[in-house]
Amino acid sequence: VVIYYFVPPLFFKAGQYSAGFLLQFLGIFIGVPVAAAALYRLDLKKTFSLKFPPLSAWPLTLAGSPALLVIVVTLMGAIGVDEDSLKPLEEEFTRIVEAVGLPLLILLPPIAEEFLFRGFLLSAFLRGGKVAQAVVLTAAMFAVFHIVPAKYLPTGLIGLWLAWLVVATGSIYPAILAHLLNNGIAILYFTEYPFEPTPANLALALVVLAGTLVLLERGRRNKVRGASPPA
Repeated sequence: VVIYYFVPPLFFKAGQYSAGFLLQFLGIFIGVPVAAAALYRLDLKKTFSLKFPPLSAWPLTLAGSPALLVIVVTLMGAIGVDEDSLKPLEEEFTRIVEAVGLPLLILLPPIAEEFLFRGFLLSAFLRGGKVAQAVVLTAAMFAVFHIVPAKYLPTGLIGLWLAWLVVATGSIYPAILAHLLNNGIAILYFTEYPFEPTPANLALALVVLAGTLVLLERGRRNKVRGASPPA
């Protein structure tokens, strides 16, 4: 945590955006948890949920992720998160794009953040056996790590969705896809195609997300029943 909050910003302040970006995501978000898992001789496949998900996970991820973003954008407007509050973040984003390129900015952070939050940390919290607590704790840490207070609530909600995808499917890959979608759509929203969700958009998004969550939970329960030993 200390390294994350203090070391990459030193590079950014010095104008070394490429070095700071790579240190943050490759060194801290991927390197540290992988090294810790190796040090404690943990099963990397289980720790980072690297197994392939059921096929049903992909359409559910593609349906639920944009629906959640519509809800998040609506909430941001409702709580008064405007362009001015996010302007410092947008300026830093522009400088990083110029340094590392847009494709790397879209691809690397979702993969790296999923390895840390929905891989290493979520699996650690799940060892306590309390699924809801593990999901909430992971989402809260994910929100706080994004530093900007205006983003805590929307990022926390996205964190809940991403963590639940991993719990429900047993795989980190749907969460990586959802995170990629979130970042890609968010970049378009803040740069090229801002939109204001209508009440009809919001209602449809709520229905789609609710249906997605129900189907994910049904799949999770079926998986748990299938893994239980016969009586």
